[in-house]
Parts: sequence; structure tokens; C-alpha cells
Amino acid sequence: AEALAKERPSKRFKPAAWIAPGALLPVVIEGYKLTAPQLLTLLQSLKSAVDGPMPALLCSLRNNGIRGSVDWFLQDLFDKWLAAGAPPKDKWALLAMGVLGSEALVLSLLPLLYKWRESGLHHRAIYGLECFKLCGSDAAVGKISEISQSEELRSLKVKAAEFMDLIAAERNLTSDQLEDRIVPTCGMSAAEPKVLNFGDRQFTVLVTAELKPTVRDNKGQVRADLPPAGTRDDAVKARSAIAEWRSLKQELKSFGRWQSARLERAMIETRGWSAEEFDRLIVKHPLLIFLAKQLVLGIYDTQHKLLRTFRLTAENTIADADDRDSRILDEDLIKIVHPFFLCEAEKDKWRQIFADYHLIQPFAQLARGVMRPTDKEQGEKQITRFENMKVPAVALPSFMQKHSWQSQVVDGYVFCHLRHFANAGVTAIAESQGVFAGAPHLSEPQSIVRCYFVSGLRNANDQFSAREALALKNVEPVALSEVLCNLTALSAKYSAAE
Repeated sequence: AEALAKERPSKRFKPAAWIAPGALLPVVIEGYKLTAPQLLTLLQSLKSAVDGPMPALLCSLRNNGIRGSVDWFLQDLFDKWLAAGAPPKDKWALLAMGVLGSEALVLSLLPLLYKWRESGLHHRAIYGLECFKLCGSDAAVGKISEISQSEELRSLKVKAAEFMDLIAAERNLTSDQLEDRIVPTCGMSAAEPKVLNFGDRQFTVLVTAELKPTVRDNKGQVRADLPPAGTRDDAVKARSAIAEWRSLKQELKSFGRWQSARLERAMIETRGWSAEEFDRLIVKHPLLIFLAKQLVLGIYDTQHKLLRTFRLTAENTIADADDRDSRILDEDLIKIVHPFFLCEAEKDKWRQIFADYHLIQPFAQLARGVMRPTDKEQGEKQITRFENMKVPAVALPSFMQKHSWQSQVVDGYVFCHLRHFANAGVTAIAESQGVFAGAPHLSEPQSIVRCYFVSGLRNANDQFSAREALALKNVEPVALSEVLCNLTALSAKYSAAE
């Protein structure tokens, strides 16, 4: 309130016609109700913060955790902007929620963001993404990350990925390091159990190895679901607890899907964590540890050579392939082991251990196929073994997208698909005869005429050709194996269907 009292709105600042400061909900800070001139100062600061550095006034309000009536004011400002037709020049009225609003207020925009996108209001959905970026909380950035990886939200995916790169750069992190640090906890804590309160009855939330929530009542009985409220329960508390429980179930389902995919990418990219990062980001995370316990992990030296494999036990200790206690040293590098680096005897040993402990892997690791180029292909730059396959044109793009390939559209046709392997520093290119993007069912059956690798991470808008192809013997073996397995699965699926 003192900071606002010292500020005065610029004479050049004229609020939009749809803003009548007297008609906006009041803002009360530390018991002090802002005057009309002070509201104008706040509006001016919010508008300037969207396009430039954060004014000192807003920094003070954010750092002091001022919320309450400020959230109501921001929601009212946003509602009036929408009622006025959401003029793009005044998009700051939406972005102001990210600048000064609470995390809960910003996350409440998510359903609207999806609705705007489905209604063709793409620019407005982008404003919503920008609002999440301005908020910058782990949960808000986590939502941007989900959208950046969603095939269902392809119209927003590219912009979300751009925002993730910007946020990572601002924090001096890589995109992968950023995602490691924004993994949601869904309200769970490794230090303190989550309790749902019905009044006289309390229920402690437990999470199974499969990331399914259960509850334990006052008598110690574990239930698969929260019971309905009874006549002796506090109706208000019970209603709140039931809503929280339903939300938690949805969040855990989403958590398992997104984090499993992220850990699978880490395995494919052969990306690792220092011993300290592994302990802080995975072992001590209240949920991520459940996924880690179902995977074969490896200790690597500074040259990224696999030294030995291990798993996390139910007691959070380290056990090797012979089920003996082991330990991680401070200088160790930890990775999720790709099966390419395990011999069949090692894989069989680990499969038996996982079967003995009834561990179900969140994605194919020990069951994952591994392929190598033929002796002839080792001396080549292109893979042509799939040139005679016949795949329905309508099926090719969807199969490739499902397996992390991007489509490149040229003059209305998809002639090639791209897949990045960031740690290997290469992009795989798979070329076909061409699928008419607007009506794939009108195109002839397709084959992968040739597949090759080029240096760097190329995008669908980039130009490249087979003249840039790398010798297959020089391509990182996991990247090569993943591509061969993808295309072999594609060929087998549609050869079997004939």
C-alpha cells in the first residue's frame, strides 16, 4: 500500500474505453482500499510489465505475496476484457493474471485455453500460453511443457516449445534440465503424508507403485476409493476433501503418462544425472521415485561408459543385478539403461528380478527391441531395406507421429518425416513417395524409399537432402537402433495386414 501511495499514473496513460476504474472490483492491500488514481497506477504498471521489465511496484507486490482481492481484481479485469470482445491490443488484461495473479488463478485459465484453441481462436490461446510463461511457477511451466509435447494440441505445440526454450535460457538450463526441475508433486510430499479431512474422520493418502491413489482410514484399513460422506461428517470439509481426491486421481493419471514418456526420452537420448541431481530430483521426489523403481538404472563413468547396473528397492536402497546392496558415489553419473547396452544374459537376469518383485515397467525397456545395421548397411549412408513395403497413405503420418516423428509438408504433400536425437546431435529423415496432407486417403500406398541421418536438429521448415547423409557406421547406435525398430514395426504391421 505504501509503494502504491508513492506512485502516480502517467498523464500519457489512458485506459481503454472498456475499463472504468470505478466499475472494477476494489483492491484491498493490508486493510487499505486503493483509491481511483492508485488503481490507474496499478493498471499502468500491469500494462507496462507485459512488454518490458517488471516495474518496482509489481515486484514489491509479488515478493510480498499480496493476493486475495488482487486475484479478484485481475479476474474482473479479464472478464471485462472478454466481454468487450477481447481486443488484441489490450491483451495485457489477460497477461496481467500471469504478471501478478496467484498460481491457482493462472491455472484456472487452462480449460479456456483449450476451448479457445478448439474454437479457432488460436491467437487468444497463444495469449493464454504467454500468461502461463509470465507466471513462471513450476505448475504453470509444467503445463506449457505438456502442451509442447502433445500431438492433440499441435497448433499450440510449436509456440509452447519456443516458450520452454526461452524459460530454460532465462534460468541457464537446458530444456531437459528445466523439465527435471518442474516435475509436479500433485500435492504429495515425501516428508509429510497427505490427509483428507472429513471432520471426525481423516484419511491418509497412499500411492501405489502403479501411481494409483488409495486411502487409509483412522482404523488402519486401506481403501481403493474415498468413501462417501456420512451424517456425522462435517459436510463442508467432506465436500472439499472429495473434490480434492477426485482432482488428485486425474492429476496422477496425467502424471504417470507424461513422466513415463519423459523418462523414456531420457533413456533414448542416453541422458543422465549427477549423483546429487539423481538424489534430489528423482529419489526424493514423492512420485517420480515410483517410476524409477521400475526401471533398470546404470552407473556411468565420466566418459559415459556403463560400469554397472542397479535398481531402487522398495526401501529406497540400491541393489545390483544379483540383488546385493550397492551404492552410488558422488562422482557417478546415473542413466536409465537402454537395452542396446545389455547382453541377453543381463536382460534375462533383470527380467527375473522384476518378475520376482512383481515390478511392471512404465514403458518398454527390458522388452524393447534392439536392432543393428547389416554388414552391407554399415558401409552405406542410407537405409533402403523398407523401399518395397506397402503402407496405406492414411496410416503413415499417424504411425510416424505416434513414434515421435514430425511431418514436413511441401506444396500440400508430406514427402518426409523427421525425428530428433538431441544428445547424438542428429536428425533422422525418412522419405516416402508423398501423402496428400489434405486428403491422405486419395494418395497411393507408401513405402519408406530411403532413411538417412543428417547432423544437427533440423525442423520441418529447414532444407536438407540425402547429399548431407552421414555414414551409418558413424551414427550413434541407440539412435540407429530406434529408427530401425520404428520402421521395422511399421513394415511388420502392414505386411501382416495384407
